[in-house]
Amino acid sequence: MKIAFLGDIGIFPWGLIGTDWKDNLYEIKKKLMEYDLVVANLETPITNLNRTIECKGIHLKSDSNVIDILKYLNIKVVNLANNHICDYGLRGMQDTIDILEQNNIKYFGINNKSLKMEVCGERISFHGFSCFSTNGTRYINLKQNRNGVCSLNKKDVETVLFKDLNEDYYSILSFHWGDEYSNLPNQKQVDFMHELALKYKFIVHGHHAHVMQGIESVKNNLIAYNLGNFCFDECRSQVNSKLKIKQTEENQESYILSVEIMDKQIVTWSTEGIKYKNNRIIPNNNNEKINYLSNLIKDCDKEWYKEESQKLISKQRCNNCAKHNFKWLISKMNYYSIGAFILSYINDSKYKKSF
Repeated sequence: MKIAFLGDIGIFPWGLIGTDWKDNLYEIKKKLMEYDLVVANLETPITNLNRTIECKGIHLKSDSNVIDILKYLNIKVVNLANNHICDYGLRGMQDTIDILEQNNIKYFGINNKSLKMEVCGERISFHGFSCFSTNGTRYINLKQNRNGVCSLNKKDVETVLFKDLNEDYYSILSFHWGDEYSNLPNQKQVDFMHELALKYKFIVHGHHAHVMQGIESVKNNLIAYNLGNFCFDECRSQVNSKLKIKQTEENQESYILSVEIMDKQIVTWSTEGIKYKNNRIIPNNNNEKINYLSNLIKDCDKEWYKEESQKLISKQRCNNCAKHNFKWLISKMNYYSIGAFILSYINDSKYKKSF
């Protein structure tokens, strides 16, 4: 069985949807048709709602045209465990579920839903978790019998891995996590993965940073910490018109993670570099960069590594956001931004205890 893992998807009317997207995506479509399964992180709810009470710094959503693009690209499975899927509340999330089910696109990562499949004779189990550090809303854990986003915590991750092991499934973990805009996974992530790798067999499909990070192979477990953006247009808040986030060269760069599985073992894996530029996904030879970033991970406990990560975050934030002038400051003094600021403290406290 051959699987393609893709990074973050955020497609909007002012971007790809408003173009001749079938022609723009034709070459990448041909590539993705070679796989038995294509999996991506769908970062946005698909809803017609225009109002929300969710406290977020920026609210994102897509319209139903995104479904046609997913189907065109042979994307049959999506992770929904991320910090934007509930930007328009549980109703916006339910709208997303409804349209995915109507179009036979499978999903996981919300409402404590995992996805078990048999593909080419291989029994695989998908689990999605969103980290508290991504500052989303509506987090739940396995003990809570209610709808929401599956939160990333050690106990729940070990629970699903242990269950898969007993039921003879190969585990695929889709983690929305890490330090946004940093090319370096943090020590907390690396230590957690190395601990799990001693006991279980799995693949980690990482996303959220919106830039590429390195890859580790630990005891035949494949850990792709962050794939970056597969296809992400400029972000424009539909709640606060002054809030926009540009996509820089770093944000446009990503890779397809190609993995072949046989008898619940990774036989081969490789990356194929891509770049989303001018509403097209084009080849981009970034193997050298991926190897460089991967080699740095072993130094995640070093002080210089942590300092470099903070520099990358600061630089990228400066490049992404509009000028922070007085008008910008006034625009941020609202219910959503103040609420998101308070929520970040709550989520940070939960993150410190999560793994």
